[in-house]
Amino acid sequence: MDPHSIVVVSLHTPKEKIWGELLTISTAGVTLRGIDLNSFDHFIRQLNEPDGERVGVPTLFFPMTNRPAPFPPWTNFSSAKSDAA
Repeated sequence: MDPHSIVVVSLHTPKEKIWGELLTISTAGVTLRGIDLNSFDHFIRQLNEPDGERVGVPTLFFPMTNRPAPFPPWTNFSSAKSDAA
């Protein structure tokens, strides 16, 4: 993905889709300037009404939350042998 591409970001939790301009993507997260896809029709109506009320498009940051655990979930520490014996 290149910066300034038009993208749809699909979030898992909460379940929503954001349409907008990709600003940055990194291991920390995704930054874009956009709107909730459910508001897209309303946004287009605003663009088509030159004398109507204008609402800006916010800059949003979505952190990457699916980080690997420090230990696999199946690690059983109770069966580990101690070197202190």
